[in-house]
Amino acid sequence: KKNPQLIAQPDHDIDRKEIYQKYLPTPDRLEFVPSKDHVFLIINDGSDLAPAVIRKLQHKGWSKIAVLNFPNTLIPKTLDNLAAAVSFELTDLSESAIQEALKKIKQRLETIDSAIYLVPQIPVSNSELFKNNLSEQILKHLFFLSKHLQPEVTKNRFKDNERHSFTIVTHMDGQLGIGGFQWYDAVQGGYYGLLKT
Repeated sequence: KKNPQLIAQPDHDIDRKEIYQKYLPTPDRLEFVPSKDHVFLIINDGSDLAPAVIRKLQHKGWSKIAVLNFPNTLIPKTLDNLAAAVSFELTDLSESAIQEALKKIKQRLETIDSAIYLVPQIPVSNSELFKNNLSEQILKHLFFLSKHLQPEVTKNRFKDNERHSFTIVTHMDGQLGIGGFQWYDAVQGGYYGLLKT
């Protein structure tokens, strides 16, 4: 019985390396003194975080704050109307509803200089993963909103020598969902894809 001949594997000159998790340094702070007419948009996630962020911004000197609420049927808002200067509620999560809301905000406050998107924490268990598409709707909403905010924030980036930003705040574990501290919805990975672009 003959020994089978070994088939020579082509050498593509590709290095093989071990993969390991690398811990990143603690994020830096985004601090600046806004002008009196700097308009900040907060997308309300329906939690206690939104009023806390608004109070902090007001304490730092922002006086023009607009709040965009999700439809009450999807994510109930916990924010009272006194916490923000201007509050708007979306009729639905469609692109046209987002455009209409942004148009109303600009009519009232003239512009949008910076935004914080507070991503809602969706209490979905593993068994409900394929039945509930709310996380996908919110991800689409985020992409539509960023699409229509980008020209405004980019146009204003040199105005008054100030910082202008679009920030996304998630409720993940700080390790892209793989830390094992909480249940992870894989759709949330799309938020990081958007931030990188």
